[in-house]
Amino acid sequence: MAGIQRMRGTSGGPPRGFLWWMARRWDAVQDLWWTLKPVRFSLLTVIVGILALIASGQGREVLLATAEGDWLDSAMLFVAVLIWATFAWFWARVALQIDARAKPVHTDDSAEQITGACRLHALEKAVPRLLGVSAFVLLAIAYAIVLWLDGEAVTPKTRIRLWALMAVFAIGAAAFHWAIRVRREVLPKRRPGMRLVERLFAVEPDATRDYGGFLALPSNARLYLGLTIAAAILAFTAATLWPVGMARAVGPGFILIVAAATLIPFGTPLVSLSRNRDLPILTVIALLVVLFSLWNNNHEVRLLDREPAPRRNIQFAFEAQWAQGRPIPAEGQRSPVLIVATAGGASRAAYLTATVLGMMQDENPAFARQVFAISGVSGGSLGAAVFQALVAASPDGSPMCQGPDRQESGFARCAQLILQQDFLGPTLAGLLYPDLVQRFLPFPVLPDRAAAIERAWEDAWVRVMGSKAPVRLTDAFTEIRGRPEALLTSANWMPLLFLNGTSVATGSRIIASQAQFEGHELPDSLDMMGLLPRDVRLSTAVDMSTRFPYVEPAGVLPGAKGEPWDRIVDGGYFENFGATTAFDILRTLRSGVKEFDHRYRPIVVQISNDSGYQGVDSEEERWRRIKKGDNRDAPENYLHETKDPLLAFAETRGARGRYAVKALERTLVETKVRLRTNEAQSEPLGVFIEFRIFNQAKEQSGEIAAKDPPLGWRLSQAARIAIDRQALGADGNNAESFAKLRAAMH
Repeated sequence: MAGIQRMRGTSGGPPRGFLWWMARRWDAVQDLWWTLKPVRFSLLTVIVGILALIASGQGREVLLATAEGDWLDSAMLFVAVLIWATFAWFWARVALQIDARAKPVHTDDSAEQITGACRLHALEKAVPRLLGVSAFVLLAIAYAIVLWLDGEAVTPKTRIRLWALMAVFAIGAAAFHWAIRVRREVLPKRRPGMRLVERLFAVEPDATRDYGGFLALPSNARLYLGLTIAAAILAFTAATLWPVGMARAVGPGFILIVAAATLIPFGTPLVSLSRNRDLPILTVIALLVVLFSLWNNNHEVRLLDREPAPRRNIQFAFEAQWAQGRPIPAEGQRSPVLIVATAGGASRAAYLTATVLGMMQDENPAFARQVFAISGVSGGSLGAAVFQALVAASPDGSPMCQGPDRQESGFARCAQLILQQDFLGPTLAGLLYPDLVQRFLPFPVLPDRAAAIERAWEDAWVRVMGSKAPVRLTDAFTEIRGRPEALLTSANWMPLLFLNGTSVATGSRIIASQAQFEGHELPDSLDMMGLLPRDVRLSTAVDMSTRFPYVEPAGVLPGAKGEPWDRIVDGGYFENFGATTAFDILRTLRSGVKEFDHRYRPIVVQISNDSGYQGVDSEEERWRRIKKGDNRDAPENYLHETKDPLLAFAETRGARGRYAVKALERTLVETKVRLRTNEAQSEPLGVFIEFRIFNQAKEQSGEIAAKDPPLGWRLSQAARIAIDRQALGADGNNAESFAKLRAAMH
């Protein structure tokens, strides 16, 4: 101890150089740590909230979409940040004032004790203020990052707005800090009508008193605390009862930031009580969450009140329905049959899938009747379902839909108007309010966040197609094709949907299909509609395939007696391209349909949307690069002992998908069919056509650079423009794919 005192210069001698200086700095670090511990919940919400906006591509997309919207969207975001900053500042201030722990004393020297007390007092004032200011500062930094990463991919008008928002939040930080500093001097000088404002914003517990808890605070402080709790309850009520309407009114950015703010009035008292009473409250709550998880699962899939309609098996659906009435091809010719596989990728995959299929349908009204089946994963499933619903709603012509300012038409355009809407906001509302609270309750009483995104899809359909549309996403999945199965022929055929999910119990596929199938037809997979006791909505069937990790929960699948038999997660866990199921459908047709290879020419369309995927021959290209000494794909070296097993485990998902795509392509191209007109000649079994996206993500195209949109349920205008350019053929590979598809269908 004497040695430490000599280091601090407290033994009567002079300071001891560098060691003395280090000891003083360590005292300051300890004081800062002591100040941060009572306010750690406010600090945590600021850190997590801003990381969600800055570190994730979807968060930056939300900020970009806000800049592209009208000024009301930006104003709502500013209000949310103001609420966040105020909550973080005030609750941190109160937490420090009621903290009962003894303040640290580093030395017996009275002079240094005074210095330490002054430092602690300064920190107690500065830390809450910095927490509040940081909300504005970090939003300004977030917009600077958006400008840096996507500034070239937006219109000049949007770029100006991004600069303006960055400046507004930077100025807001300075204004907030100024208001907090001068509030006690300025507000009392106002006229009497400002007394309520003074009571709310000039609150500050008396630093000379020791408060025994929240109830011992001054009345104005308790009033403000009550108002913050009331605001949190109001936000919870809105998110629980009207998640879609709330998201449409305020947007996902507002929901995320206000959710972070409204957690503070509940987390800070728990931290303070645990700290002041030396009780393991947070540990007990964590253990209760684990215990309650045995009974509080509220994620059972939504069921209708009727059983699934009878379904035909794959072979019968092809021979007795799809092929029924089709003209017999000339000698030596084969009839084209299309199978589509569409990859996952949330809104970007849905938007691309529906755009490609819709463009072909707009160009050729018989296109949908030539597509036998669509195998979808995640966002690709949503795009396929919207396309099928549009075909069902418009059997005699092009659909009409409501655009931003006028009536529009066309399968591709109507699908885009539906899928460009915000599906992230309702999901966040469900995730951060009712589903979060449900984790602390012993029994399921609050709504599932998966239902929120399903209702968002349903609402988007009604807003674009109208409430009187003959088909909706709320219609029964097995009946959405609109006609009794026995009456379907080549003249009124609509594609069968195979929507791929993944079993939590086995890791195998669970497929929501409009055709019945057995295990030998689609190996190691389960027919979900044959196991559920009742039918589901089209939106719910899609959601079986789109349950992205943690954004959506695993869906509970009930059996005939109500007991769950499995849980289902995103189809991308198993394989993200949909190619495995497409391959199994093709194999089932080849083995079950008489002379299939000689009578039909399968055309498989693979729609991919991952910017890191460079096509079916990407591994061969990588092999050639490695031979030339190009090691651009080598993994980074940092934390390799810890990171490499996790990275390899995650990458196998994409590798399985690429393998399935390659196996499908080789089956079509390398399998030879002998021509009946000349047995000595042969031709490939079928045609493989691949649509890719963002092969050169940053290449300039016109005035705006191409943008690689992130994975998420909200698309900015810049992202939609980039996808449109890919789908419309500005990219050379996709232009060739469209031409190849047109030629193969004739």
